[in-house]
Amino acid sequence: MKYLILLAYSFSLVTALADTKDKVTPLWEPKPEYSAVEPEYMNENVVGLLLDERLDYYHDEEGNLIGKHTIHRKYRLNNEESINNFNKISVSLRDVIDVQEIRARVVKPNGKVVEFDQNNIKEIKEEGSGNAYKIFAIDGIEKGDDVEYYVINKVSSDNFGRLYFQYKYPVQQAYFEMITPKTILYDFKGYNGVSDISHSVLDDERNCYICEETNIDALKGEKFNYDTPRRQRIDYRLDYNLGRSKSQSLTWDDAAQRIYEMMYLNNDEKTLKKWIADIGTLQGDNVSKAAHIEDYLKKNVFIKEFHSPEFDNISFVYENKVTSSRGMAGLIAKLFSYYGINHQIVLTSKRDNVKFDPDFQSWNYLEEYLIYLPDAVTYIDPSSYSYRLGCFDGMCSANYGLFVELVNIGTFQSAIAKIKYIQPSSADENYHNMYINVGVDVDKAQAKVDAWVGFKGLSGGFISQIYNMADEQQKKNILQNMMTIEAPETETSLLELSKPQPEQDKMDDADMVIHSIVETNSFVEQAGNKLLLHLGNTIGPQTEMYFEDERNPKAENDFNRSYYREIVFTVPDGYKIKNPEASVISVIEKEGDETIFIFDSQYTYEGQVYKVKVDEYYKEIFVTENHFEGFKNVVNAAADFNKVVLVLEPK
Repeated sequence: MKYLILLAYSFSLVTALADTKDKVTPLWEPKPEYSAVEPEYMNENVVGLLLDERLDYYHDEEGNLIGKHTIHRKYRLNNEESINNFNKISVSLRDVIDVQEIRARVVKPNGKVVEFDQNNIKEIKEEGSGNAYKIFAIDGIEKGDDVEYYVINKVSSDNFGRLYFQYKYPVQQAYFEMITPKTILYDFKGYNGVSDISHSVLDDERNCYICEETNIDALKGEKFNYDTPRRQRIDYRLDYNLGRSKSQSLTWDDAAQRIYEMMYLNNDEKTLKKWIADIGTLQGDNVSKAAHIEDYLKKNVFIKEFHSPEFDNISFVYENKVTSSRGMAGLIAKLFSYYGINHQIVLTSKRDNVKFDPDFQSWNYLEEYLIYLPDAVTYIDPSSYSYRLGCFDGMCSANYGLFVELVNIGTFQSAIAKIKYIQPSSADENYHNMYINVGVDVDKAQAKVDAWVGFKGLSGGFISQIYNMADEQQKKNILQNMMTIEAPETETSLLELSKPQPEQDKMDDADMVIHSIVETNSFVEQAGNKLLLHLGNTIGPQTEMYFEDERNPKAENDFNRSYYREIVFTVPDGYKIKNPEASVISVIEKEGDETIFIFDSQYTYEGQVYKVKVDEYYKEIFVTENHFEGFKNVVNAAADFNKVVLVLEPK
């Protein structure tokens, strides 16, 4: 996304006389005191005493908008782990023109101050992404010390930004301030309980924006909830640049136009024809053609996790067979345009990081690329080799996105933005289904488990693409890792890629089916003349939501998903099941008349054949407060099934 923002940078510049600017008064106290900690935070391993960040923007002599960025942090460290986590400080150099000052120190409980050694500063650069950082170590930290550092950078202007106030430790004081020239107006929005951002005009007519929070509790991790989207934060964006125009700056439509220019206008017809020749003849309707193009490109072009400018060049990609998700999206869009395949480029965010806010026009949300096919109402994910048409990252679904719609007026083509909801795939499209045959060798007190497991979509089906390209050892490892049964004392006599067997209709459209036969003593116990069969362990370990601390009564799923298990246990001759009803568990949560979450296990017992059928599914991504207890009970019902033990006794 930063490359799209760089294109927006020139939009924000004002060619004007430089503003006069007063320097911000330094916040570094010459004689620091050991800080007081709020009573409720005394037992915390880390306390954020002060998180202070300030941006002072001004126009330089050439009229460029630049800024002074001050970062001031102070922490109380109360154990060795926290010392190890905070004794090395990393400062990003993104958008930094010059590092003007770095200070750090340790303040002891007795008031003694240990100053930072400037020789400890190092600069490193990440391979691939090229991101640079200043790294420095702070020596002399002991339990109970305060650690403080202070960095001042000269930076280029940032049209979009995000600042977090909440962490996994409590924060006593968080402060943000932005000062801008009178012609530069920013818009702000707080999330998850952040107070409104105040705006005032200083005596010299500059704008001053301030946000301050105190005593922010630590963010606690929760099952079926993502940490980052729940953190208190502020987002900001350049709203008006009155030195250039009275119109609003950097809108969704502006973003759509820039994406259009990146994706469609930098075309190389000669190289495009090479791609077309290599792809070959396309058969079927446009959806089939789209699937063929995607499959060819993903089998022949390696997709990097970072972007580099040359990845936008289809000639470079053709010669080197490497690109990024953005480069792949652009290549697909060009080919679809050539073949007349109706499509729209979509940009969104991953909701486990930050949810796309349709009401706040920040380009920081435009992180992930998708290709939408309106005729099929489905998506292509250009970021991953293993996804194919209709299967895309679940974190990009159940979220809003910016859809770039092409507009044709005569021979003129442009683009407009539409903000739409990205519907998640259904539970039936993402399944992990099992057909299991169980037998018991009485003499050995051993269970034999013969299982077929079918995977579809995001529930593991996408791994079939990786498997198809793997070597033999890698294939063996993939099958081993995808085995459902996890038990000690297990001997695997068969592990293979397979196909559904007759009457296994619940996985007849699976992307991948694994057949395994294992023998294990861990599922059978001898109890006098009885045998105990841990039938519930045959489906593999399940997540549970017992014993959680007090938490937010809401939850969020990765994606909609379903599970079907059919277990057939052949009871050994001379034995019967004393407690056949042990496998009966039924927990259902409804929204009106519709079942949205369910775990339902029922059995039949005829002769020596005991059959259990289990239905489990989750048809809603977001679990509201009124459905939370029902959702939790369904999740726990699956975990309870692991505890199902059949008692076999002599007839």
